[in-house]
Amino acid sequence: MHAFRSFRRALACLLAVCASAASAQAWPSKPLTIIVPFGAGSGNDQVARLIGQELATSLGQPVVIENKAGAGGNIGAAAAAKAAPDGYTLFVTTNTTQAANPSLYKQLPYDPIKDFAPVGRIANTPALLVVRPSLPAKNLPELIALAKSQPGKFTYGSGSAGTLVPGAMLTFEASIDMVHVPYKSIPDGLKDVMGARWT
Repeated sequence: MHAFRSFRRALACLLAVCASAASAQAWPSKPLTIIVPFGAGSGNDQVARLIGQELATSLGQPVVIENKAGAGGNIGAAAAAKAAPDGYTLFVTTNTTQAANPSLYKQLPYDPIKDFAPVGRIANTPALLVVRPSLPAKNLPELIALAKSQPGKFTYGSGSAGTLVPGAMLTFEASIDMVHVPYKSIPDGLKDVMGARWT
């Protein structure tokens, strides 16, 4: 409930910014676009769709969600950075594109600070470590022990730096050998876990 109230407050702030822009000129006079740098079904996507519905109702204009997944969110971030700065393109992103990627990539197709005008924080999403139900590990210590007993056999997937970095930290801190499997988006990785397509 607290998270929902926080979300509503953040949305109210966003609408206030939009209303301020609207008072300065006839805005919006056409549909808005929200770029999401991750795949459909991801946490970002779900938040963007909630915001899109509220904005469409409040502003009286359609809001289109554009998922531009890939390259750790860099594709979507670059598209948002290149969009016309006319108030019709919003970017719902995470610390992946704005904080982690500058350290993970030698070169980015955007500047995470100069290319964007922040509006506000709109959500907090938790990170979870999940395994398929048939794996004989019911908690983190059991998973670490299992991985140590079979070095190199197990894999972990990620769909963003927000999931890659914790996985890499776990393998390093626990001194376990697991193979990283990168995904275009987190939902794709979850499908493979649930379908037991890899260990």
